[in-house]
Amino acid sequence: MPIRVNASWTPLGSGILGSAGASNFARGFSGAPDPGAWYPIALANKLAGTDLAPADADIDASFSSAFPNWYFGTDGNTPAGQYDLMTVVLHELGHGLGFVGSASVTAFGSGSIGLSGTPVIYDRFVVNGSNQSLVNRSLFPNGSLDLGDQLKSGNIFFNGAAASAAAGGKPRLYAPSSWQPGSSYSHLDEDTYPAGNPNSLMTPQLDQGEAILDPGPITRGMFADMGWNRSSAAPT
Repeated sequence: MPIRVNASWTPLGSGILGSAGASNFARGFSGAPDPGAWYPIALANKLAGTDLAPADADIDASFSSAFPNWYFGTDGNTPAGQYDLMTVVLHELGHGLGFVGSASVTAFGSGSIGLSGTPVIYDRFVVNGSNQSLVNRSLFPNGSLDLGDQLKSGNIFFNGAAASAAAGGKPRLYAPSSWQPGSSYSHLDEDTYPAGNPNSLMTPQLDQGEAILDPGPITRGMFADMGWNRSSAAPT
């Protein structure tokens, strides 16, 4: 089934190379492995076996027209001082396909997870270092300081079987002590998977001259845990 992307060049905020996300979410559809979770629409369509929102694109993506130093080649040989567009596109498409949670932390430090209070499928897999689920409301109520502290603890992980097998243990998520909207929670940890690591595509930072043209085994495992699977057929 085709995945439709609405992409545009536009000025973005300072230091922001790109931004993308699912255009919509669905839950309770036929074929949903977890009927109580929201799924990004591209994944929901795949699981349902039909286009649940045929009039709309599946992913909305924007790339910064304000940066003068993009590298547009597709060979991964990005010159020093330039940003690799293909890497940024792959990273943002990853978010649009489901590498994104619904957590937030207010300026007062209280944390929340969920769209209208209901977790997205990514959220279902997030645990702390004690293997406690962050969507366990009895432990971490929505709107609580306890949940906010967890989200800023530097100690949260993606507890999926395929991702853990790829990582040799639960992969660490990015959770700095100061909440960073757009970066915290919905990325792999930068220090654990630095530049040059095969799993660095879905970390929050990209250096000039850096090119990452493979999602890496951890990201592929996370997508498999959430419901994507890879076809054995070669792409056309």
